[in-house]
Amino acid sequence: MNEDTGDWTLDTSRSRLHEYFAARGIEVEYAMKEIGFPPDRVYQALLAFEIDGFRYRSFHECDNKKMTQKKTAFDVVVQLYHDKKIEPNHGRRNWGDGPNGNILGQFMPGAFLPPQMLGPMHGPRDKDEFLVKTKLSQITPNPNFANVVNSTLLMLERFLKEISEEMMTAKREDEHWKDKADEEVRDLMGVMRVGALSANTVLTNESEFMVIMMMREKPTAGMLCEIAARLDEKVPKDEEFAFTVAPNILRGGIEITRECLPYLSIMIAITSAKCRNDSVDDAKELLKVPNFDQFL
Repeated sequence: MNEDTGDWTLDTSRSRLHEYFAARGIEVEYAMKEIGFPPDRVYQALLAFEIDGFRYRSFHECDNKKMTQKKTAFDVVVQLYHDKKIEPNHGRRNWGDGPNGNILGQFMPGAFLPPQMLGPMHGPRDKDEFLVKTKLSQITPNPNFANVVNSTLLMLERFLKEISEEMMTAKREDEHWKDKADEEVRDLMGVMRVGALSANTVLTNESEFMVIMMMREKPTAGMLCEIAARLDEKVPKDEEFAFTVAPNILRGGIEITRECLPYLSIMIAITSAKCRNDSVDDAKELLKVPNFDQFL
């Protein structure tokens, strides 16, 4: 096996990349550019995206559009292979390309004629299908932005799971919790996406998102600040990501902001099954935190 490429080739890597994205529920679009006129026309393809907090980028130029995309996809697959996110090729020759040459196996709105140009062979159902897909394209953002949102959420979910394990391990150092079951010791129970995110959907012009983090006991301001501090140590802060983490005591959550393009904000609301909306005592307990003024 070729250790440099994992035995992936131009003919197999493009479809493997499409399958990889489909399995993770993300969409990535080639940024294509045509330069010049036939017969000297040149095609440029750029593929850039983020996964699990890591950025991948590939750029190629060729006189054939399909070959340009194949070379770009091959370069990305090799990068993913070296990062152990894609397995080596075990004898597969050609998995076949997606049904569309521009978006990796996804629907292109421009490939459909407007309803007034549909011929007599197209019935009412064809027109309805076109109108539905046209509306969908209007509320669906650029696939690259949806990819950034999804990869950011996956990264935060992974970090919160690590924090949950760290806090449980530290808690077990106390003799009282040493022999208890995990569900009795664990404070952070899990993260739940809400709204359109629960269906892995991002809408056009949407840049503020919310997820719910469940706790075993009623959350306190001290616990919220501790989780925020731990999360702040994990998120990348270089200029390519520029994440900031801040506890928001009044809203009962943690705000994560990406301060570079594309801008987005995620609120992690902390709650528990033991919380009640009409509990004034819970609110008073939540506000018992040293140096509370610094969070206002």
